[in-house]
Amino acid sequence: MEQVCQPSHGRSLAAVATGRLVRIEALYAGQTLNHRLTELGLRGGVVVEVLQNHGRDGVVVGLGSERLALPVSLAVCIGVTDEARDTGRDA
Repeated sequence: MEQVCQPSHGRSLAAVATGRLVRIEALYAGQTLNHRLTELGLRGGVVVEVLQNHGRDGVVVGLGSERLALPVSLAVCIGVTDEARDTGRDA
């Protein structure tokens, strides 16, 4: 499976605490996986809420009414920036 993560792309989705809102800046998973993530609604500029992040077990994000579970190996390939507020959930 193609996966081309750039280690110097900054903060990844895998590093975001539970309850935070982040904006997706870029996808670094390679052409095939980037296309699939885009089909799922994860693309640059989209704001997602991190519903669960248990480190190596993966990340669950909320995107509107949808919930997506991502393995940590894919979450590290999604570059993000913080949104202005968090959801108030405990980290």
